[in-house]
Amino acid sequence: MEVDPPDWWKRLQLRILSRWPMEPRKKIKRLMLLGDEYAEQGEDELAEECYRLSLEIAEEARAVHLRKKLEQRFQP
Repeated sequence: MEVDPPDWWKRLQLRILSRWPMEPRKKIKRLMLLGDEYAEQGEDELAEECYRLSLEIAEEARAVHLRKKLEQRFQP
């Protein structure tokens, strides 16, 4: 029997990933895919958190194309 980690652990992992030293576009794509996975699993709050974090990174990196993709998935 597999037990899912608690929400606070997943949120902490998202925060660490958003601050991890990585090229911004790769980080945005990774968070976007993770958000899609959470949305498929029915964890909408975690999916929105992923989209929000990746949207913040996209605005800082001026990644217009990725920001438009994120805005289609997530409306703040």
